[in-house]
Amino acid sequence: MEVPEWFVEPSLFRRLGARLLDGLVLAPVVFAGLLFDQPMRIVLVTLVQAVYEITFVARDGQTLGKKWLGLQVVDRDTGEVPTLNQAALRFAVPEISTVAQLTSPDLGGLVLLVVFLPILKGPLHRGLHDHAAGTVVTACRT
Repeated sequence: MEVPEWFVEPSLFRRLGARLLDGLVLAPVVFAGLLFDQPMRIVLVTLVQAVYEITFVARDGQTLGKKWLGLQVVDRDTGEVPTLNQAALRFAVPEISTVAQLTSPDLGGLVLLVVFLPILKGPLHRGLHDHAAGTVVTACRT
């Protein structure tokens, strides 16, 4: 696979850090969800996460965590900000684990592992969610 000239390889730690920061941003929603029974909590938290992730990624390719750590999601072929459809698909693929977890808690973790494990393989470090959406995470040029 050819590496685009605009691609700047992000470290795994920056990607993980951005995900953790996004988790902190969304923590109040998760805690508020504790006021509801499990099915409603899952729906509420998933909807808020979807709006957060899809809106920010489709708008400028960056959630707050990615922005703070200098990362951006871009279209694999053009290097431009992903479309709304790409952002939605990129969010939806890992969310399959939420559905799987409802049927079997162990299955949800396995699905997440399958989705994110390919990030370890270079040169573009794309998870299944990036492959499905036609996106890649790149470090921002300074």
